[in-house]
Amino acid sequence: MKILFSIAALLGCMAVVLGAWSGHAGLRILSPEQIALVQKGLRYQMHHALALFAVCWAMGQWPQATTAITVAGILLAVGVILFSGSLYVLAFDLFNPGYVTPVGGAMMIAGWLWLAVAVWRG
Repeated sequence: MKILFSIAALLGCMAVVLGAWSGHAGLRILSPEQIALVQKGLRYQMHHALALFAVCWAMGQWPQATTAITVAGILLAVGVILFSGSLYVLAFDLFNPGYVTPVGGAMMIAGWLWLAVAVWRG
């Protein structure tokens, strides 16, 4: 639980920092299309940072399902890192991340479904 909580806090912190940068200095450096990619990544990152806090809360509510809920949290965390991270890579034109974005999205979807089933069964 501590690890997922810490990951959630770090994802939230990084979203605020990158959001502040993209809203100020980034506007002078990036094109509108690049800013749109960064903003999309930030939305998903912040939403899933908050979702990870809910995952930690769920572990306390349904302790008998902690393992399954932890798997959901890992899927959400890795998924958002891949999804948002690949959008940032695209926005900063670092390299082509290939199919990382849809893999990250699929992992987030799986994490939400896994969480629903874990809590239902717990």
